[in-house]
Parts: sequence; structure tokens; C-alpha cells
Amino acid sequence: MEPEPGVRLFDRHTGGVTTTAAGRDIVAEARRALRQADRIRVLAERHRQSDTRVPRVGFEAGSTGGLSARARGGFARRRPGVRGEPKRLD
Repeated sequence: MEPEPGVRLFDRHTGGVTTTAAGRDIVAEARRALRQADRIRVLAERHRQSDTRVPRVGFEAGSTGGLSARARGGFARRRPGVRGEPKRLD
């Protein structure tokens, strides 16, 4: 990676390798970039999962205890892809 930024990142010597000041700065920035990439993946996964969730819609029934057959039929004609059974919440 050294040729790309155009600075020496490591000092190589008989005892091994040490990081230069430029190397330390670049490594720190690279680590930040990797953490950000991880956060982006988590965020994308969160959105992907939310796209597959089933929405739940509730309403308060009137004195009859539910929707009339006429109301249910009208809704079904307007929203043919919506399915489900009414549930009492009390």
C-alpha cells in the first residue's frame, strides 16, 4: 500500500518493522473507514429486514363489535392484496 499514498508507512530494520507517523495516521483512518463500512452494512441489513415485515393495522370497532360485511367487502375490493383476520384487542 505504500506506493499509493506516496509516503513510507513502515520502517523496516533487522529487528522487524515499525510504523512511521504517517503509517499510524493512515492505519487509524483505515480503521475508521472499516468501522464505517460495518455500520453501513448493519444499516442496510436493518432496512432490508424492515422491507419484509408485515404491517399491522388496528382500529377501534364501533358498538357492533367489528366491521360490517359491506365495509369488509368494500375494503377487499379496493385493497385485494391485503389479507388478515380481525383480532380483538381487549
